[in-house]
Amino acid sequence: MEDPELPHRLIAAGEVPLGERANVYNKMKTLRGIFDALDDDEITFIRDSSLAGLLDFPNKPAWSASFGLFLLGRQLDISKSNEIWVIFAGTPIRFSLREFYLVTRLPCGRYPPLPKKKKKGTAGKEIPFYSTLFGLESDVTVDRVITILKSKAVDDPSLRIRYACLALVDGFLLPTSHHPKISKEHAEMSENLTFFLSYPWGRVSFEMMMASIKERELEQLATASVAVQGLLYALQLVVLHSVPAIQEGPVLEETVGSESEEVAEIENSPRQVVPFKLGNAKELDRKCQTHVQPIIFPDVEIEADEDFSWSDEEEDPRVDTLVKLAEQGFKFNNDMFPGGCIPSQISIAPKKQKRGAKVKGGRVRKQAKRSRNPTGVRRAQNSGDVDEDGGHGPIDMIALSRMFDDKLAASEKRIIKAVTNWFMKNTISAEQVGSDPKAGDRTVANSENVDIIPSRSAATGRKKRGVQHPKPSGEADAVNLGFDASVEEVVAFYNGSSPCDDTGVVSMDVDPLTRNQEEVYVGNQQVNLVGTCTGNDLDLVANNQHTPADDIVKQSGHLERFDENYFGIDQRVIR
Repeated sequence: MEDPELPHRLIAAGEVPLGERANVYNKMKTLRGIFDALDDDEITFIRDSSLAGLLDFPNKPAWSASFGLFLLGRQLDISKSNEIWVIFAGTPIRFSLREFYLVTRLPCGRYPPLPKKKKKGTAGKEIPFYSTLFGLESDVTVDRVITILKSKAVDDPSLRIRYACLALVDGFLLPTSHHPKISKEHAEMSENLTFFLSYPWGRVSFEMMMASIKERELEQLATASVAVQGLLYALQLVVLHSVPAIQEGPVLEETVGSESEEVAEIENSPRQVVPFKLGNAKELDRKCQTHVQPIIFPDVEIEADEDFSWSDEEEDPRVDTLVKLAEQGFKFNNDMFPGGCIPSQISIAPKKQKRGAKVKGGRVRKQAKRSRNPTGVRRAQNSGDVDEDGGHGPIDMIALSRMFDDKLAASEKRIIKAVTNWFMKNTISAEQVGSDPKAGDRTVANSENVDIIPSRSAATGRKKRGVQHPKPSGEADAVNLGFDASVEEVVAFYNGSSPCDDTGVVSMDVDPLTRNQEEVYVGNQQVNLVGTCTGNDLDLVANNQHTPADDIVKQSGHLERFDENYFGIDQRVIR
């Protein structure tokens, strides 16, 4: 018989991740704290609801964080985004939504449509149910809810049962931190308690977990401890059902307390905790001599209302081959699953670089799609031009840059021509100005008709940034060309729309420069002159550098005065 084509490993056989643990946010002490705060009637209500499976969790073997990372390092490289296969004792074990449901008994069917919320209050204004539950408190933590339940600060049965249900969902099934908070969206859903309890919270938790696992970079999985959202504890339960010998054998290298993050609370808990036999598990995996069931409970019939299908399920012929062989009772072994990286040979990429780590002996794992439902509540269907996760497609920055370049190029020649014509019309030579023999020791430029300080709007009192052009004699107001002016306004202004005298030159009353002076003043402010002027080119700027005025006046050329805002702060051109 020809060897079937099967998936390869992510990490090579005989190798283990270099990290120490798979950290999770759902704590067994949170679950016990919720149940301990409820009375008998409330416990009975939970036992009769869809969350009843959680009541048995404290009596199951303790969670082992190191065994969780051990299992994640045994994954096969498959294309399906909604399930994983892990190798134990040479045999693949499937972990899909079906297996998740079988070990948790949480609702895992398809998402129902959200009911329409009725309007209440004045003029049909909606009153948030979150306020009914918690008043003016915001960001209520799960620990706060447990305190309310335990202290019986609220005795309304309908509110208390909603507190318990919200704490179970947000504190154990869907926590995203070590100090989870009650989701306001979930609080609104709890107003209709029947709908809340029928919602497929198991599917939400499973999706969150799969997204957290699949999006993990291979180099990180192989070399460091990882954090996984969702109920990863279910993976350990599936393996225990697949390999019952783990808990049946003698205790080796006990106990799991040191492997968990809950050492102190396990030791101090009044409940009897069932230890997880980690030493047994590793020994059985090494010897490969125990029976492993690839698909747990193969003969169990699932209820009709539990639909475990996915609308975006990918096809992977290699996984189909695994399922077919498992159903036939095929005997697997480690040699059938080659490939995989060697963690000790992975070169870790810098933190700024998401991908690019060099891996010897294995393939870089393909990035999985984002979770379809990260908040836990199903949204309305998006339009076709929106990505599945609710975001719009990426912007083509190259096309956007070309569009801006084309628009600028279309107006470039018009702007340059208009500015050049304006300078040609409005420059005044030194011969036109002449000299004033009565000038004193220092030359003061008359700024009577020149706005050196940006003017303020008479209506708003705000500064108008832009070029403050001189006021010609007899005119009411000077033209103010701001930075927000359009290309057409700039062209129209420089083509002759600005106020001019009869000669076509902008009028300015300015005293001529005295040749043998080192200091020049504009109004009452001293400026220093740097540069020369030749022909029609303007190159005389005051920029806080000292140059004797005599060195400039000796050069033949044209000098002009502008407002400081035209050239920048503390820069002026003086004629």
